Amino acid sequence: MRYWESERIRLRAIEPEDAPVFYEWNRDEEMGLMVDRIRLPASRKVVADWIEKTTARFSDESDNFFFVIETLAGEIVGSIDPHKCDRRVGDFTYGIAIRRPYQRQGYAREAIIMLLRYFFRELRYQ
Repeated sequence: MRYWESERIRLRAIEPEDAPVFYEWNRDEEMGLMVDRIRLPASRKVVADWIEKTTARFSDESDNFFFVIETLAGEIVGSIDPHKCDRRVGDFTYGIAIRRPYQRQGYAREAIIMLLRYFFRELRYQ
């Protein structure tokens, strides 16, 4: 069994090379409203710095992480990030966002199943 890959997608860490996709995605105001809020316009450098900070703060010691959802062909379709993870209590939350051209195609469902399988089976969350 592969935890991070299905027949159509994989979950992976965000990389500096992903900056152009996230820069363009952040400019989509309608998507911003669906995820949480409209954000101020950000420069390419701000997005690149965010990616650098995001990758630096995650490690195997923390269950909080930021995953890129991509097709097996390497197209970024979205992201999913478990956060507010509490091993003692056994609960967590997650946020998920799917880029507009890839919505309503089952990508979110596959990513959620992968994430829940890992948290419930491997990490023993409840």
